[in-house]
Parts: sequence; structure tokens; C-alpha cells
Amino acid sequence: MKNLLAMSLSTICGSALAAVAGTSERVNLARIYGVATDVKHKRSAKYGDSETILGDFRGVDMTTGEESKSSVLYLPRGLQEKILVAIEQNPDSDIRFAYDIWAEPEPKGESYNLGFADLTEDASAPDPLASFAKKLPPMPK
Repeated sequence: MKNLLAMSLSTICGSALAAVAGTSERVNLARIYGVATDVKHKRSAKYGDSETILGDFRGVDMTTGEESKSSVLYLPRGLQEKILVAIEQNPDSDIRFAYDIWAEPEPKGESYNLGFADLTEDASAPDPLASFAKKLPPMPK
């Protein structure tokens, strides 16, 4: 297992991520999971504000099977915010999470979009927007 000073998608599977733009199919990149215990806020006039997630994390490069671990984590936007909000709302609790992350190339093949599956969501849990959506008027035709 590879020990990383800081874990991110590029430190886990950077070569696979770089090769995505040249493909036409979805590429499964990484499984990232762990326990987030705290957030470190950084202020930088040069780079702007940022947050670092602290805890115990593991990552697996899905293209090679290589495993990594770290106590510092940076996730892609959206996922990072999801963990930050959970920590903020539950300051006395450890936040457990697991994500599978993939990349899908844009139609012209020059860039890609990241997608993810939240492996910690309970499939039987009610969707908080489902009851709200039922109350909305029909969509215009």
C-alpha cells in the first residue's frame, strides 16, 4: 500500500485521469473511502481559500488495483463539499464515506466529466426531494 502525504484523485490515479480525454468510453478511476474527523481551513491571497479534510482515508486505483492511504484528503468539487457539510452539521461525529469515481469523455473527446456513486447511501432511505417533487405542478409541454 502506497503512503501519501495528501490524497487526491490525481495522486491515486493520475495517469488514468490524464488518458481519459483521448478515449470515447467511461473510465472507472478510483474508489475512495474513509473516516473524516476534521477540516483544516487555509487562507491564501495567492491561491484563494481552501479546505483540507483530515482523518483516515484509503484509495484504490481502479485501473491498476494499487492501494493508497493518507490522513489528508482533497476530493473533486461536489464530493468535497458534501463531506465538509456533513462535518459542519455533525462536529462531534466521525463522517464515514465511500465513493466510486469515474470519468466520461465529452463528445469531442477533448475533456471529460467526473461522475460518482455514493456507496454509503442507504438505498432504502427515503429520498428527501421525492415528496416535494410529487407536489410540483406538471411540467409544461
